[in-house]
Amino acid sequence: MFLIRGTLVGLLIGASISSSSFGAINTATLVFTDTPQPIDFGSVEVGSYVYKVITVENSIIVGSKTITNMTMQPLTGPFFLAGNEGNQGGYPGVGANCWDSLAPGASCTIAIDFAPSTTGLSSTTIAFTYNNGLKTVSASAVIEGTGVLLGDYTGDGIVDSSDYVLWRTNVGSTTAMPNDVIGGTIGQAQYDQWRSHFGESSAGGMTALGSNSVPEPSALALFGLMSVLTATRRR
Repeated sequence: MFLIRGTLVGLLIGASISSSSFGAINTATLVFTDTPQPIDFGSVEVGSYVYKVITVENSIIVGSKTITNMTMQPLTGPFFLAGNEGNQGGYPGVGANCWDSLAPGASCTIAIDFAPSTTGLSSTTIAFTYNNGLKTVSASAVIEGTGVLLGDYTGDGIVDSSDYVLWRTNVGSTTAMPNDVIGGTIGQAQYDQWRSHFGESSAGGMTALGSNSVPEPSALALFGLMSVLTATRRR
């Protein structure tokens, strides 16, 4: 009789453990499917913006539950939910379809704009809270992007004649220059990039240089020679 009771107790304990383990597995899990992470928006010209769609998924687990009460936290920095023509929008962003629930194995999207107002790397975190079937939990992913002032090859915040001098020095090479989104062998394309942004500054708008025409090559050559002579005298 004792053995029978012991067997029954053992079965009941086993059933309890099995039920507890199953309960731990039987939950929903929200994951970001974009790789690699941090999710990179790339290099974007200051004053412009880039639109990106990011996907999240209720990952497939045997017996998983539907995600409910799915809420996205506000974004910070030069990142915001996409609206029309680069304007800030509401959740989930223009062209996206996430809402407040997600079935097992299903995915949905959010749409984010990166609109840098200054040069350099910016980053923030996309964060969701949701109910996984047992409790409220969270999921997050880091996003980043780099603001660039096209043609500012010296990285001093102004597109001016000094950038031409650096371009001229590196023509024909593959030397990486700041704020050059073209890359590759330095040549006419980088010159055109500099010329079209001459006079712009990282503070936004045009400097006093921008009100004048782009210097002629002869004047730029003279400027370059003067720069070299000045550097030589300082030595």
